[in-house]
Amino acid sequence: MRWHTPKGIIELAPLQNKPDQNIPLSDLMQEATNHFNHHRLQEAGSICQTILRLLPDHADALHLLGVINYQAGMYKQAIEYIKKAIMVDPSKAHYHNNIGEAYRGLGFIEEATQSYIQALQLQPEFDVAHNNLANVLSAVGKNDEAAYHYAYAIKLKPDYAEAYRNLSLIADIKPDDARVRSIQTLLNKPDLPDNDAMHLHFALGKIHEKANNYDTAFDHFQKGNRLKRKTFNFLIANYTRYIDQLIEVYSKSYFQKLAGYGNPSVRPIFIVGMPRSGTTLVEQIISSHPEVYGAGELIFLQNMEQSLPQRLGQRDPYPLCMPALTPDMARDLARQYLEHLDTYSADARHVTDKMPGNYQRIGLIKTLFPNAHIIHCQRNPLDTCVSIYCNYFRGTHNYAYDLQELGLFYRQYERLMAHWRKLFGKEIHEVRYEELTRNQEPLSRALIAYLGLDWDDRCLEFYNNK
Repeated sequence: MRWHTPKGIIELAPLQNKPDQNIPLSDLMQEATNHFNHHRLQEAGSICQTILRLLPDHADALHLLGVINYQAGMYKQAIEYIKKAIMVDPSKAHYHNNIGEAYRGLGFIEEATQSYIQALQLQPEFDVAHNNLANVLSAVGKNDEAAYHYAYAIKLKPDYAEAYRNLSLIADIKPDDARVRSIQTLLNKPDLPDNDAMHLHFALGKIHEKANNYDTAFDHFQKGNRLKRKTFNFLIANYTRYIDQLIEVYSKSYFQKLAGYGNPSVRPIFIVGMPRSGTTLVEQIISSHPEVYGAGELIFLQNMEQSLPQRLGQRDPYPLCMPALTPDMARDLARQYLEHLDTYSADARHVTDKMPGNYQRIGLIKTLFPNAHIIHCQRNPLDTCVSIYCNYFRGTHNYAYDLQELGLFYRQYERLMAHWRKLFGKEIHEVRYEELTRNQEPLSRALIAYLGLDWDDRCLEFYNNK
């Protein structure tokens, strides 16, 4: 089973027409699976809940509910359900693989690695588990081991397009390599699915980019992006209206009214900016400090944002619902976020949240944590946009696959950041990627000073940070 991009919180409301409970559970499970395979996740989840009311230890229903929660970005809940499924039936390799994906979603690399290994012990020729194990190995710099598992996944499944793309990121593959000929052969298949062709074009783009064949590389990146762009609807005008609403709602008067709301904690550190702007480097430097834990890209705020209209009892969507926020609700939301950080580290003085897109949520962040440390990473706009365009992203980045849309999106990002600067000034610490790479020590010292921490030389050795 391959998991796809999380789509946001899924409310598992009861079906209007509930399944007939006289139907055998195997038939109900098949119906739930069919709904899931056709992306009807609410229906699939509701049937699974019906099955579990009848048989609380139904392993497949527990597992499928875990998968549904994963796709909603609810990784902790996904782990809880799949753990229960594994307790009932520990022999299913795909259970272990999929709980590994949920652990990976939380940034728990060691737990994810062990889960993939367990899957492969049960099913040594599980191609997806080899690919997923390689993903976590490459994430911690074990590229030789990762390349072995990517290659083995391709050996097991010669048309494994995603594994080819992953391998191209870490392996030194020359344009005349036999693997490139294999990719070209796959691309020449008349019945090749568009999604596979997309991955293969991104792979060839990366291979030719490394070989300095920039025209050829860009041609493949364009083809890959066009195939990806065909799979969803996106209107930049809708995003522009959303930015208008953020600027309108999160005004100076809004924050004057909310004085005293939220939680005074400075434990969270928010690292924001466009993708490919240096957020990872900044987190590596900061989390090299012994008092800081690097939690990676957390989607908790995004899920919270999506749930706010319902929580506030408002028909208006976010952010238009925010004026209805009460002090008690603000404190409760802040408490929930801090408790989420505890799942990563209960002891660290600070925990980083390196979700770049949280630049859109600075208003929400300052509502919940008025004293929050926010680090904004910037890079040359053209370098940022080209780098985004020439990289495939796992998450939802619908603006990224068309150059004109990408440029217009970047303008809206700049417009919103200008608004936050007017409101918060130097409360937001700005870091330029180019300056950081040229003059790491003084800028790193300024970062640590902004956080109110004593300097530690380990911050200069960020490359040793696992």
